[in-house]
This record gives sequence, structure tokens and C-alpha cells, in this order.
Amino acid sequence: MPNLAKIQILGYLGHGPEIKSTPGGKQLCQFSVAVSGKYIDKEGAQQTRTTWFRVTCWQKLAEIAAQYLQKGSAVFVDGRLDVREYTGRDGTNKTSLEITANDLQLPGSKDGGKNDNDLIAEDDIPF
Repeated sequence: MPNLAKIQILGYLGHGPEIKSTPGGKQLCQFSVAVSGKYIDKEGAQQTRTTWFRVTCWQKLAEIAAQYLQKGSAVFVDGRLDVREYTGRDGTNKTSLEITANDLQLPGSKDGGKNDNDLIAEDDIPF
């Protein structure tokens, strides 16, 4: 039986996409996506939890992402999920959620692309 680690997310870009080429000449585009949700804590206060995903697109999808995405863009990503562990600058063990995109969709927005995540500072991105 085959294995599957598929994920679909809808969120906002934390910074503009970065396009690169491998030594073999393949294009890739990387960006981070914030997915936020609200919940009520034990004290009854509303809280927001944001989860960051690092997304990598390859070849033609990389070109499309680089052309149409920008910081604050809403994006729907469908792809394969990988979880990577690494040691942070402070010496603590960290986890990174990484998606290799198979498909991207750019949902339209009523506010012309403006959203609360336009205010995310690059220093807030954990990788």
C-alpha cells in the first residue's frame, strides 16, 4: 500500500518569494506562509495561534509563484508535507513544517490584497 503525506493550507505570505536555481539548472521558488486560527484559552480570553510553513515550488510552478505572489498575498497551497528538525541559533531544537507544492491557487480578496498579515515583520518569521 502506498504512503501519502499530503497537506492543503490557505494563508498569507510572510515575505516575498525567493527564486533560485539549482546547480543542475532547475528553478525553485521558496516562501513562507502563515496560517492563523483563533481559540479561547483557559481564562476565556480569545487568542490567535499562527503556524508557519516553508513552501518550495519547482520549475513552472516556481516561475508562476515568483511572478504572482508578494508579501501579504493570500495563497492556497496543495502539496507534500515534510517535518524537519534543526538546531536554532540559540542552541535549542526546533521543528520546521515544509511543503513541496504540487499546486497553487491565488484566491481573490475583497480588500484588494490588503490584510492584517501585511504587518508581519521578517524578524517574526522563524526561519
